[in-house]
This record gives sequence, C-alpha cells and structure tokens, in this order.
Amino acid sequence: MSIIEHELGEPNMFEKEFLKPMYAKSNLKFQKKFQENPLGFECNVCDRLWFLNDLDDVISKTNCIELLSKEFPEENVENFKACSNCLAALKKTKIPNMSRSNGFKYPLPELA
Repeated sequence: MSIIEHELGEPNMFEKEFLKPMYAKSNLKFQKKFQENPLGFECNVCDRLWFLNDLDDVISKTNCIELLSKEFPEENVENFKACSNCLAALKKTKIPNMSRSNGFKYPLPELA
C-alpha cells in the first residue's frame, strides 16, 4: 500500500501516471544496489562481509602495499580488496583498528 493509498484512498489515474516514473527509478536503484550486487564478499583487511560493489582494489586506491605486506607477510596483498573503512585508514598509511593483523576476526568468537 502506498502513502497515497493509505492517507487519501485509492490513487486516481493521474496520480498513478505521475508516480510511475518515480517507482521505476526506485525499482531500478533497488535492482542495482541489491539484486545485481551480491552480498558475502569479505574485506581482506578486516574480514567483515560486504556487498561486492562496496569493496575496492587496495592497489588502485592506495600506496600502502609495503605497509600491508608487513602486516600480512604470508598473503599476496596485491590482490586485496578492502571496504571503505579500511581504505580510509590505509590512505593515511595506518593499519585499521579492526584489521585481522590486530587480532580482529569475523565472526567474533562466542564468549564463554
């Protein structure tokens, strides 16, 4: 039920035609943001799950390959993808507080 239906009763033909482009834009946005953007991809720095489009290649966004190589010596950091939170810290040449190298692991272990 739309806002118009709820507050004013059934929308008339003019209202339906007027709202059609707005609904179409909303549907398209939803489709791009959720249906065409799968969830379940991990940030290689903090290990949290994100939508695919919310992760960026670290190498193309920062100059911190050397810094990451020291923090993750056993991993190929050139292929790392990172979330916006981690990228913000890395752009300042800092390791994010919630980095795996600081002991952060997702999902968090259950406390006994």
